This record gives sequence, C-alpha cells and structure tokens, in this order.
Amino acid sequence: IGKGHLIAFNALNIGRFKLGVMCIGGNKEVVNMATRYANERIQFGKPIGSFGAIQYKLAEMALRNFAAESAAYRTSQLMQDKKISAEAEGKTFGQATLEAAEEYAIECSILKVL
Repeated sequence: IGKGHLIAFNALNIGRFKLGVMCIGGNKEVVNMATRYANERIQFGKPIGSFGAIQYKLAEMALRNFAAESAAYRTSQLMQDKKISAEAEGKTFGQATLEAAEEYAIECSILKVL
C-alpha cells in the first residue's frame, strides 16, 4: 500500500520508450519519402537529389535516425538484461518489469526527444 505512484511513473517510462520507438519508425518512412522526392523533383534540368545541400540534408536525416535507432536497441537490451537479473533474484514478472523501467527512465525520456 502507498506505492501506486511507482506503477504510474513506470507506466509513463514505458510509454516514453514506446513513443520514441514509434517516432523512429515514422522517421524511417519520412527519410524514404524525402529520398524518393529528391530523385523525382527536377530543377535546373536535373534531380534536386544531385545537389550537395539536398544530399547533406538527406544524409543528416538518415544519420540521426540511425543514432536514435541504435539508442533504442541499446536501451531495450539494457532493460531486458535488468529484467532477467531481477527475475533471477526471485522478483515477480511485474516487479522485475517495474524495476527495469525505473532504472532506465532517463534513457526512455531521451528516446522520445531524439
């Protein structure tokens, strides 16, 4: 009794992680759409994808997406490892999940803004 706030906070932590991962998936599609558009759009007689500034922007988008995806995979693995070790200590599935979410709350928060 008196620990309901922990469940609520950790539900938010898991939600932050999921939000970050969903945004990464959406961003992958945006990069693909932007690349297609850059190759289709003609300006000055050639595709705008051949211009250095556009290439730089597309590369920057892909790079940021790759970095965010790597952070998501790393955070996911850290949370999974923590959960497994907590279960090995005799904690229930729910307790282990809450402990893992609490331990990596900062990483989950960072993922939603990457």
